[in-house]
Amino acid sequence: MTTGRSLIAVVAAATVTTDVTAVDIHVPDDFPTIQAAIDAAVDGDQVLVSPGTYLEQIDLLGKAIRVEGVDGAAVTTIDAEGNGTAATFRSGEGRETVLAGFTITRGSGTRLEGIPGLVGGGVLCDGSSPTIEGCVMRQNSAPNSGGGVFSRDGSPRIVSSAIVDNKANRGSGLMTIGEGHVELTSCTVESNSGYDMQGIRGIYTTTALAISGCRIISNGGGGIFADLEVGAELLVVNSVFIQNVSPGECCPVGGAGGAVLANTATLINCLFAGNVAGGEGIGGAVYASEGLVVGCTFTGNVAATDPAIHGAELQVRGSVFWGNSSAELSSDDVTHSLVEGGHPGVGNIDADPRFRDPDGPDNDPETFDDNDYRLQSGSPCIDAGNNGAFPDELGFDLDGGFRFMDDPATADTGAGSAPLVDMGAYEFQVPCTGDVDLSGDVGFLDLLSVLAAWGPCPECPQDIDNDGEVGFLDLLSVLAAWGSCEGACCLPDGTCDSLIVDDCVAAGGAFLGVAVGCAGTTCPPPGACCLLAGCEVRSSTDCEAAGGLFKGDLTDCQDVGCAEPGACCLLDGTCVQAAEVGGGDCHAG
Repeated sequence: MTTGRSLIAVVAAATVTTDVTAVDIHVPDDFPTIQAAIDAAVDGDQVLVSPGTYLEQIDLLGKAIRVEGVDGAAVTTIDAEGNGTAATFRSGEGRETVLAGFTITRGSGTRLEGIPGLVGGGVLCDGSSPTIEGCVMRQNSAPNSGGGVFSRDGSPRIVSSAIVDNKANRGSGLMTIGEGHVELTSCTVESNSGYDMQGIRGIYTTTALAISGCRIISNGGGGIFADLEVGAELLVVNSVFIQNVSPGECCPVGGAGGAVLANTATLINCLFAGNVAGGEGIGGAVYASEGLVVGCTFTGNVAATDPAIHGAELQVRGSVFWGNSSAELSSDDVTHSLVEGGHPGVGNIDADPRFRDPDGPDNDPETFDDNDYRLQSGSPCIDAGNNGAFPDELGFDLDGGFRFMDDPATADTGAGSAPLVDMGAYEFQVPCTGDVDLSGDVGFLDLLSVLAAWGPCPECPQDIDNDGEVGFLDLLSVLAAWGSCEGACCLPDGTCDSLIVDDCVAAGGAFLGVAVGCAGTTCPPPGACCLLAGCEVRSSTDCEAAGGLFKGDLTDCQDVGCAEPGACCLLDGTCVQAAEVGGGDCHAG
């Protein structure tokens, strides 16, 4: 399976050898500073850094090495002391260059040719595409742009990291310009701000940017500004935007797009809550000239005009708009969505979405981060979306639950073949009996919840027998169901069994959700899967998830040929051990 990225693959014999043996270099045992260890390292080495605060700036010097704080960012810090950029990549580094497990702080930026002022306070990537994982870029600054991270003409990948409390006048958290494709996965971008007018966005990009599983929270000047070059794309999937503010004083007409301001954007399975376009602003959450919004939830957003989204050319599918500062919605192309006040379009509805706990445990709807916007039983959003609007490859909702889950208690009102997808960022997961908190287990928290709701309580989740009161029968239901909930599990041999999630995973299966029955469930048939380690029988889904090449339903490893692994030379000059064919190996680029 070939991906979109080009590469040159050369498959050599499986017995490829090398004259150089990678070594581990320890700091401070072998070298007193991180930079001294980097200077001594060669491609393939690991620089392993013990806990402590290291008062220095580092440059990875183009080396394909891994530099790691072995005990993590909480106890391992690179402190630039305001003397310039803390961590620099400007020698053509590729993805094999990895910086992991550090807090990076008090960087103050670097001057680059063609750019006035300092850029890249914490991390600078210039013509480089490193991997940054498990790092915290905190309290760095750059007067021009990229207080936390700056990238020009590169494709860095930032994973499981936090960009917090940095300063710059543009892209106070992250700034990307030029060519390249930047990836931000499972990250937090929070409380970044500027020197003047609160800065222009926590993230500012003119190049392609893909964001997945991230939290963009409380950034001054707004969340993301995507002023994209022709052909570039802003893609945001399974992410949360909370209380980002585009201030009214920044522009003559007020703020715009408190969470996202873009000429074009694709937003899928996202939550937008409490974002603001100040003054006479437009688009409290999103302002985009064109693009696609699928399976998103908008609530508590504020603007003088279009508090949720603004953009006549935006296509909106399967989304929820409820409890924003007004019901105004400018998009002309909205279908199978819940819109407060109603909106023209096929499948649109106007009704309370029945969020599970929209004011959170503190009973304050304006402390958005603890509010629960998942759907309750009886929500009109359940089984009311359009299956055709949701990308097949995104089979999970914002909470990690499966999409396309049928609720037997709800009539199908959406479009497509059952099971039908729900509206909004969260798919209703049918609970097992007694699982009041939807944790997948029936235990003490469910018991306490039933006791706390004792008495008349119509439509409460604690009213398990649906008689309008929480009482002894509900309590007995919890006790009878005590333990982990079972659900349908598609096993590697293509059969379905009812198991708890831990047993399903241990058996190599795919858990389809609690209270999901095997009756009517079709598991993908298994077949031969070519992996780097050899051939295994797996389902097509499991095979692709493991980076393999699926040879077809019901094929057998004895009857198919899998290429022997060998050397794979990539365009960036690195060489990896890979198979001739197969996603995730050589063809993953």
